[in-house]
Amino acid sequence: MSIFNYPTTSHSFNGKLIAIDGLGGVGKDTQADLLEKRLKAEGYSFKRYNLPRYQTPMGQVIRNYLNNRYGDAAVTDPYVASIPYALDRKDLNDEVTTHLSEGTVVILVRCFMSNLIYQGAKLPPGDREHFCEWLVEFEFGKYGLTREDRGILLSSNAGICQALATDRKLVSGLQSDGMDGHEGDERRVDEMDRFYVDVVNQLDHWNIVSCLSDTESLLSPEEIGEKVWASLAPVLAT
Repeated sequence: MSIFNYPTTSHSFNGKLIAIDGLGGVGKDTQADLLEKRLKAEGYSFKRYNLPRYQTPMGQVIRNYLNNRYGDAAVTDPYVASIPYALDRKDLNDEVTTHLSEGTVVILVRCFMSNLIYQGAKLPPGDREHFCEWLVEFEFGKYGLTREDRGILLSSNAGICQALATDRKLVSGLQSDGMDGHEGDERRVDEMDRFYVDVVNQLDHWNIVSCLSDTESLLSPEEIGEKVWASLAPVLAT
């Protein structure tokens, strides 16, 4: 699958836009916490956003969708289901660009990539390229959303991610088992994991950070954080 229409440049502001993405339970919030501490220690100005923003009106629509209030989220038409996520980021984009213009490092926990993967994985592999092209044009073309300077895909074993997602606190008001409408089927989680890697491997400004050791055991958050920082440092220095 090709995503040749993905924007090749980001923006002209002095700040940097960093995206942290990956499956539910992979540790995105933990790594964002560690990144904030590192940025503060290094003297950077930063601002973090966790997406989607469930406290907004559009976020409430998304939360209801993930809780299967409008039907089974796992089979809802991806072209329809992707729109609220895009609108949530569209509402935020002016605020993001203001911070970037001030030289701030902006951290997005989840971004366009989540929308592409979680929705596109619903489709047969042969139909994903068209969806990808449509969503790229919809978000970056029609809505003019800002492309990230560096994307970090946290990669782990899908089974580990699913177990950790089950245990997470219900801070977003999702289903009683702690999982949203996309995460209940291990086979689907495996498919999303493969789709993430397939897409990110085509993008020079995205890096895959493995959360596993050579023996497939889970690394400590601090060990993963060092790998994240090593990926970001060259971008932050420019």
